[in-house]
Amino acid sequence: MLARRSIDRGAVAGWTLLVALLLAVAGCKKPIRPAEWAELRVEPEPVEVRVVALRNKDVASLSADDVVKVLRRLELSDERILELGPDLHNALATSGAAEILVGKKSVVTFKVHGGYLAVRPVSRNGFIYDMKRGQFGLMP
Repeated sequence: MLARRSIDRGAVAGWTLLVALLLAVAGCKKPIRPAEWAELRVEPEPVEVRVVALRNKDVASLSADDVVKVLRRLELSDERILELGPDLHNALATSGAAEILVGKKSVVTFKVHGGYLAVRPVSRNGFIYDMKRGQFGLMP
C-alpha cells in the first residue's frame, strides 16, 4: 500500500507541474479578443479625380480668379480647387472644353462659347460665366 500512495503523489505532482507549465505558457501570449467593427470595415480604394481636355472650336485663357470663382460656384473645397484649377485652366486655354472625372464618371463639363463659359454639372442645373464681366448667369 505504501508503494501505491507514492505513485499517486508522483502522478499528482506531474499533473500539477504540467498544468502550471501550460498556464505559464498561455499567460505569455496576448489574450484573444473579439474583433471591433472598425477592424472589419473594408476601406474603399481612393477614387481619382482629374480634369480631361475635350475638343472645342473656341478657347479661352481664364484668370486664376475666374477659375476659382467657377469652381467655388460648384462648391468644391479649397484643396480640390488647388488640385484641379491649373489643369482646368490649361485645358480651356488649349482645347476650349474640359470635364472633371471622378473615377471614370463625368461629373461636370466646361465649354467655351465666345466670351462665355458654359458649366454643366451632372447633378444640378448648369450656369454660364461671363468671362469679360466676371458674372454668372443661368443656362437657357
